[in-house]
Amino acid sequence: MPADIRIRNPTPENQPRGIGVIKAWWDGRDLSHMLPRLFFVHFCDTSFVMERESELVAFLVGFFLPEPGR
Repeated sequence: MPADIRIRNPTPENQPRGIGVIKAWWDGRDLSHMLPRLFFVHFCDTSFVMERESELVAFLVGFFLPEPGR
């Protein structure tokens, strides 16, 4: 990985940055409704933001499914 890439967990303040790139990254489609702020609040431990010189270059929002029976 290039030395100038920084990977970290997101904060709720990163959600607008994610919204800001969605149309460009997904061929003009407005998918902002698929990235609610609560993802950046409740799933920050299992999500990642990738930055180069403070510019957002990638993000991944992920969460673990609960175990069966929980």
